[in-house]
Amino acid sequence: MSAPPLIDLELRKSLRAGARRFELALRLRSHNERIVVLGPSGAGKTLLLHLIAGLTRPDAGSIHLQGRCLHDSARRVDVPARARGVGFVFQDYALFPHLDARQNIGFGLHRGWRGPSRRWRDPRVEEWLQRFGLGEVAHQYPSELSGGQRQRVALARALVSAPSVLLLDEPFAALDTGLRRSLRAELDQLQRRLRVPMLLVTHDPEDAEYLGGEVLRLREGRVESAD
Repeated sequence: MSAPPLIDLELRKSLRAGARRFELALRLRSHNERIVVLGPSGAGKTLLLHLIAGLTRPDAGSIHLQGRCLHDSARRVDVPARARGVGFVFQDYALFPHLDARQNIGFGLHRGWRGPSRRWRDPRVEEWLQRFGLGEVAHQYPSELSGGQRQRVALARALVSAPSVLLLDEPFAALDTGLRRSLRAELDQLQRRLRVPMLLVTHDPEDAEYLGGEVLRLREGRVESAD
């Protein structure tokens, strides 16, 4: 029996802002461990990730990841975001400013919305601090970290719970050219080592060229082409 596709979805979602109306209408099925969605601002890239992660509900359609149904409008299935088993790296990293690096990484492992205390320890968090070379800055707050360190904290937070899929929203957009190249190489090596399936959205063709296994070009809520 062949393995189910990494991702199998068919979605529709309409948004309105004043007189402007945007409609996302996608059909995507892929077995590739690396999928890069390339497109300009306003193409619907971030919306696609939010729909997969359960942060936004589609108007209609279905989402399957590795054969598991996360959403099906017809069958009234809608798995809550926290139970979907996906790791999400937001474009601005979305780190909690009042929590240090260790607390940010461990936030999803700790029950409650206030986050773990500064004295809290978990071996999974300590492992990722060491993997990303963050041990010496574990006590520092996001405002005290460099751009590269903030991205590593965000990646560690997404990976610490061993997700089935890693979703990345423009992960290098806020970085300068040199750091972008360095962290792109780090992500490439990390994904190859962990073999965690990855769906990355970007407007930068270099991201697609370097990281893409399968590249989808998105424009105005539609897939224009696939490589």
